[in-house]
Amino acid sequence: MGWKETIKKYGVRFFIYWTAVWAINGIIIFFLLEYGLIGGADAITFFKLIHLDSFVSLESIDPTLSNMVLAYVINEVLEIVRFPIVVSTFMIFNREIKRLKKDV
Repeated sequence: MGWKETIKKYGVRFFIYWTAVWAINGIIIFFLLEYGLIGGADAITFFKLIHLDSFVSLESIDPTLSNMVLAYVINEVLEIVRFPIVVSTFMIFNREIKRLKKDV
């Protein structure tokens, strides 16, 4: 399901909620990689492990940029778990937003 179909099915509020959760997860993963809290090594070491250095010169790659790329890839892989959680929590989130609007 593409983002246009998602907006049609769940509405703009869901799309904003889903995008915010996606962005926050990506930022957290990046900082965990950047400060060595997950993985035990930077992304350059990971790229050497998967032999990417045989295709691209890794010496010219900025470690921070490579951590951003790796964080993006990990974030996208996690989408299969994140999407059902976001859909289920959105129902609670949406109900609370509607309740707060009614109280105001």
